[in-house]
Amino acid sequence: MGWFRQVLDIFNSGNEESSEMEEENVDLLAIPSWIESRLDSEFDKIRPEIDAQFSILFDEKKNLLMNLEDLKAAALQNPNISEREKQIMEGNRASYISQHKQFLNVVEISEKPNCQETTKFCKNFEELLVRLATSTAKGHLVMKEFFADRASKINRSIKTMGGAVSKMREILVDGNVGVDDVEDIGKGINDLKAKKKLSSEIDEELLTLGKKLSNSRFLMNKLNKNIDELKQTENYAGFRSLSDSRESHWASFKQAEEQVNNEFSPLQKAMKRFERMIAEDQKLFMKYIDSPMQALIEDENLKIFMMLDKMKTAISSGSLEVKDPEKMMQKISELDKQKLVDARSRYSEAKTSIKTIDDQMRNSKVMEELNDLQYKIEHTERQVKIIEDKIAQANKTKEKIDLDALRSNLEQELKEVFGLNVHITWQDNTHTA
Repeated sequence: MGWFRQVLDIFNSGNEESSEMEEENVDLLAIPSWIESRLDSEFDKIRPEIDAQFSILFDEKKNLLMNLEDLKAAALQNPNISEREKQIMEGNRASYISQHKQFLNVVEISEKPNCQETTKFCKNFEELLVRLATSTAKGHLVMKEFFADRASKINRSIKTMGGAVSKMREILVDGNVGVDDVEDIGKGINDLKAKKKLSSEIDEELLTLGKKLSNSRFLMNKLNKNIDELKQTENYAGFRSLSDSRESHWASFKQAEEQVNNEFSPLQKAMKRFERMIAEDQKLFMKYIDSPMQALIEDENLKIFMMLDKMKTAISSGSLEVKDPEKMMQKISELDKQKLVDARSRYSEAKTSIKTIDDQMRNSKVMEELNDLQYKIEHTERQVKIIEDKIAQANKTKEKIDLDALRSNLEQELKEVFGLNVHITWQDNTHTA
């Protein structure tokens, strides 16, 4: 880059008084048109020379079309050739003319092209010329064989047109006017515009998410306040009384169950060995091993004591081997029938009371309201978490977008090309197209 800087240095060389570089503010969206304007301003100085070459080019285009028509109508100078040779000639002539006309059909430009249009035209023409030379190489040799003069005229016309384009290239280079140096700037502009648009979209998304988060938190506070207000009502006091009573019965329920489990726990290993020796009520005996309280409820006549007496006799006789026979027989003897009956009664009474209270609580309007509020709170909490995650992700994406660095790089490129300090601006809170 720097061709434009060079031409500005030439113009400024006679003005040493100005030590400060010119500054200009340019909106991001306006940069392409701003660049085009500055290019065209310098291009106008060399336009007469460019127009002269275009005139040569299109005059020669007309000559080439006439030469092609002349070739199409030309008769063979030596008609005494074989039919096969005639077929080869005619096929190559038709293809040769067609390819040249296709080439000429795309050699067009606007009436008053600007700098970028002219540069693009030159580049495209050179590419087309290479393709034409490749596609007509064989046909040109055949035409030289049969129509040497006409083939030479066509070739001269092509060379003249190519020469005019090459001269345009020279004029553009000599005049320090062209668009090759601003191609990278175009990429930088597009990149900055895309990143600016993405940044603006993220800002809008964050604004929307922020409002949603605020609304969800407001709703959460409102729901919690509704629960607090519900807890101040008489209905809730009655519901709370039922809940406290349930907790009390539940404690009694678990205490009775734990008491029975503790009574049978020291006997379980011996009972597992003895259960194979029992002839009657084996299932009941096994239930005492797995679930003592459930077995006790089922065992209304306390058959377990009779079965344990038999187990004690087996231990005493040595038919049932245990680690410490004396201690095991003592544990069996310490098992208190009345304590088990009392525990069973407390367990059953607590279970009945809990069921009654549960029925009352399920039918309570307070319970329904509490469940509804709690469901809404849990749903809102999930929404808050989802929104917070989206906000975190959006912020993470935005942190990777360094608009200041992109703008600074683009300003430096513009400075190197155009020789002035360009400050790129844009409107916030708007999309960049």
